[in-house]
Amino acid sequence: MKRIAVTLSVMVFFAIAIVGWACGLSPYACSVKAVVGAIMIYVVARLAGRFVVRIVADVMVGDLNVGRGLRKRTGEPRNK
Repeated sequence: MKRIAVTLSVMVFFAIAIVGWACGLSPYACSVKAVVGAIMIYVVARLAGRFVVRIVADVMVGDLNVGRGLRKRTGEPRNK
């Protein structure tokens, strides 16, 4: 997930820098906005990656418990 976050942040850095340059901003303003944008995208991508991994892990563990009879899936009829 770290590799994806770095790739996204580099792409966003250059995209923001190019847009700022095309709009006529000073090089300093372009670089500051690009760095801030890249940092924000990096943090968001890392957090999203962690959430995805947790969700997938929880589902996999839940499926293992269902297979062992430790927990029933919701929506299945109960044995009476």
